[in-house]
Amino acid sequence: MRLQLKHFGRIREADLDIRPLTVFVGENGTNKSWAAYALHGLLRTMSRQAGSVHIGVEAENPELDSVIADLTGDEGVTGQGMTLRSIRIGHDAVLERGLTQAGLAQMLALESAMLDIGATAQLDYNLDDLPDHVVDLRLESNPKLKLLAATATMATGNTFAWRAVDWDSPAQLAGLIKQFATTALDRVLLLPAERKAFTGLAGFDRALDALRSGRQGAIPLAWVDFADMLREAMGASAQVSSLADVAKQFAVLTGGSLQADRNTLNFQVKDGPTLPMHGAASLVRAVAGLDLYLSRLARKGDVVIIDELEMNAHPSAQLALVELVAMIVQAGVRVVFTTHSPYIVDHLNNLMAAASVPAAAQPGLAEQFALKSTQAFIAPEMVAAYRFQGQSDGSVAVLDVLNRDRARISWTTFTEVSDRLSALWDSVDEAKSKPAPEAKAGAKPGKSKPARAA
Repeated sequence: MRLQLKHFGRIREADLDIRPLTVFVGENGTNKSWAAYALHGLLRTMSRQAGSVHIGVEAENPELDSVIADLTGDEGVTGQGMTLRSIRIGHDAVLERGLTQAGLAQMLALESAMLDIGATAQLDYNLDDLPDHVVDLRLESNPKLKLLAATATMATGNTFAWRAVDWDSPAQLAGLIKQFATTALDRVLLLPAERKAFTGLAGFDRALDALRSGRQGAIPLAWVDFADMLREAMGASAQVSSLADVAKQFAVLTGGSLQADRNTLNFQVKDGPTLPMHGAASLVRAVAGLDLYLSRLARKGDVVIIDELEMNAHPSAQLALVELVAMIVQAGVRVVFTTHSPYIVDHLNNLMAAASVPAAAQPGLAEQFALKSTQAFIAPEMVAAYRFQGQSDGSVAVLDVLNRDRARISWTTFTEVSDRLSALWDSVDEAKSKPAPEAKAGAKPGKSKPARAA
């Protein structure tokens, strides 16, 4: 799966291979978050979550087109009976989704004029890239009643049912069927950098209602999706997702557990009090959304995008966080995250190196890691890393910084700062060792001659 960006913010052109675990690093203001939001917008168009919209061009599927023609026409329908067809969806063709200036501006809640008129984002993929794609589709249609019922079976074994009624035209129904047939994931979730404020709000449900009722387009669509996810997760049963066992690792990370029902969200400190979320540690609030999603809603084949993974985390907690992310990926959820942390990048290098250790030695090695799980050891083939680097002309270059031969991510974006800090220390040390300059003859200590007015 490849993400292509052109004339987007400071990025003139970029081509990124989005692997099961993909990392964006770089200086502030280099459009890492914008790239993450663009990816969210593109993936959202192929998801089955509420409110997703179809944008882009799909590859042709003659068999699907023939079935749609049968189902949406009047021929072959007798009385009030249903026409039934069942087909297998092909998955070899390369498909694409695209966003232009207006669509990208909508994702970011910006005025279109704030982006270059030539701004585009495109995602090229085949359905095998996303394991929750439709492989079998059962369609029942009665055009006279304007009723369609669809049941899809995904490659993961998940099933999904959908109904359409009172469509305006056969062409509109055909578009709906084609969109449904080519969906490839159940959910894409972006955890914004502002997520801590969402989960720490007093009057949680009322605050989210106020957020949703604001002027359309006033906030990024990813924020609305995140708020909707929180509401859905709080109303869902605990420990029901396919990644609930992975979610139990949050207790190691935070020293407690979330207590959630439809209207309240609290944090139970291990062997301590139950706190309202606004009274919990900042790290707890930063990871609460991910915790709720993993324990109650997550399914294999989902995509999670995290803006600033390390938010509010001490370096030791950052090590646990990157191990947790690797475990999420190994469990079947694709993860993309942005980071400014050398600890995150360096520890991801450790995890890739550990994956090459003989299997018999891995359990003993895992005991030295934060979460003590071999499931955090991730093969380099599953990882991609990109540095967003500012250029002298003001543009941003997006560089592949994972050396495949050495299976290591280059973190020069951080070592450059470390080298500068060392140089400054040497400069300060040198300045301390120099004798103070002698005062000029006749000058009084601590006093200077007042400046003359011009």
